[in-house]
Amino acid sequence: MQIIQSHQLRAVGILLTSGNLKVAARVAEISAALSCPVYCHTDALLELQRLPKEARESGLCGVKIPKIHTFVRDSECLTLEGFEVAVLESPSTNIPKKIAYRIGDNVFVGQNIDAMKSLLCSNQRVFPASGKPFHFDELFGENNEMK
Repeated sequence: MQIIQSHQLRAVGILLTSGNLKVAARVAEISAALSCPVYCHTDALLELQRLPKEARESGLCGVKIPKIHTFVRDSECLTLEGFEVAVLESPSTNIPKKIAYRIGDNVFVGQNIDAMKSLLCSNQRVFPASGKPFHFDELFGENNEMK
């Protein structure tokens, strides 16, 4: 949030890759502060509903369920301020599903790098939930094996 404000940028949306506590704890607060909508996959709804209870059990106060502007579905495409956003779903059968978003050659994977690697391609820039962005080729070899 500080980077957005210090560079006088305007957020056009928050793309949730998950509804779990690590990902979604401050989304309600951030979306209100930046006056921007929240987009979330329908499969994250159950996780979001558990958010306040999970926060209390973890000793966190004030965690609220974010207001979702738009629920997205597998393989859906939406447009945000002229940018095409593709919803990527991991082929895994785990519930909740692992979700990522692709905007051009940039893929926002949240904490789901391993689950999403079969959907990633050479030359894509990958943005994890924590850590620095990287190019796919820097981390994975030809057979999607970690280097």
